[in-house]
Amino acid sequence: MQIPTVSDKTLGSNIWGAGPTAVLVYTKGPWVAGALANSVWSMGGTSGKAHTHYNNFLTQYFVNYNFGEGQWGH
Repeated sequence: MQIPTVSDKTLGSNIWGAGPTAVLVYTKGPWVAGALANSVWSMGGTSGKAHTHYNNFLTQYFVNYNFGEGQWGH
């Protein structure tokens, strides 16, 4: 869900938006890896030269390695 909270129109959109988000996570031993995908479509807005319609897509991968027991280990 995207909420129109911009303080200036050059910083973002004043139109509500919504869309799906999905995450895939793989873990094996100390390794964690995966990807996040998100798409948000405007709910309303205008079309034409000064349009306010939008479709934002994001994909983000991540990889993490956990070292030993860390600070709190025994």
